[in-house]
Amino acid sequence: MMALNAVVHTLMSWLEDHRDQSLLIHKHEQDDSDHVRIQLSGVDFKPETASIDGYTDESALRLHGVGTVLNDGQSLPLPQNAYEIPVAGLTLMESVDNRMILRTNIAEYTIFID
Repeated sequence: MMALNAVVHTLMSWLEDHRDQSLLIHKHEQDDSDHVRIQLSGVDFKPETASIDGYTDESALRLHGVGTVLNDGQSLPLPQNAYEIPVAGLTLMESVDNRMILRTNIAEYTIFID
């Protein structure tokens, strides 16, 4: 396993290499699965922020692009044309040319080049 900064850098670099391509993201969290298709137009790092009420919004990688969320047989527009992957506990499980498998503190993500 790599240090957090190295994993974030590796993932951002891989995503930048696939800018302007269609990605399929499978997120598995306990008994829940989400599937997102996004036409990747960019990626950035969103640092942790504290809100007025004391809650924090975790650090995340933000993938930008037009996309759809596939849930319960329905296809809905991706909110705000962005998809976030939290970086807390982020580990890189596998990386090949057309696929990355990541794990965070709460979910596992598989990202495919579509």
